[in-house]
Amino acid sequence: AFSADGEWLAVANDKMCIVQRLAHLSGAGGKTSLLALSNDGKVLAVGNNDGHIQLFELASGKRLHEFKGHEKQIEAVAFSKDAELFASAAQDGVRIWSARTGRLLHHVKITDDNTLRVDVAPADKSLFRTEWRQIRNLVFHGDDQKLTMNRAGFDYQVWEVVSGRRIDRTPWDPSQPDKK
Repeated sequence: AFSADGEWLAVANDKMCIVQRLAHLSGAGGKTSLLALSNDGKVLAVGNNDGHIQLFELASGKRLHEFKGHEKQIEAVAFSKDAELFASAAQDGVRIWSARTGRLLHHVKITDDNTLRVDVAPADKSLFRTEWRQIRNLVFHGDDQKLTMNRAGFDYQVWEVVSGRRIDRTPWDPSQPDKK
C-alpha cells in the first residue's frame, strides 16, 4: 500500500510487515518495463519500453549511466555478483556492459533472417547462430564469468562473458519445471 502523499510504501506477508520511506529518482520513470537491484542493493536498473536502461545509485539518487543500445522493450536484466557487469535483453538481443564505465562489452543481435548472432564489440565477427525466441531471464553465475539465458519455451544457454562464446545449450523440456 502507498501512502496518500506517495512518500511511504507498506508491504506484508504472513510473517512480517515492512514500511519504507520512498526516495524519488530524478529522471527515472516513463514507460518502465522492469526494475532490478544489484546484488549489493546499491544500484537500481530501470528498463524502459523504448529500449533504454538507466542505472541509479540508490544512496544518492544519482544517475550513473544511461544505456541506449536496444531498440525494443527491455525484457530482462542481470547484474554480476560484484556489480561490475550488467546484462540487458530485449527482442533485438542481449548486451553485456561494464556497469562501472557504461562501455558495451558484447552484443548479441537478431539478424534479418531471424537468427541470433553474437558479436564481440566492436568487431563484427559472428560467434554462433541459433533460432530467436523471447528471452525470459538472464543470470550471471559462478565467478561472474558465465551468463545463463533462458529463452521461453525453447532452450537454456550458457555463455562465457569474456569471449561471448556459447559453452552449453540445453533444449527446453516441457515435462521438466523451469530452471531458475
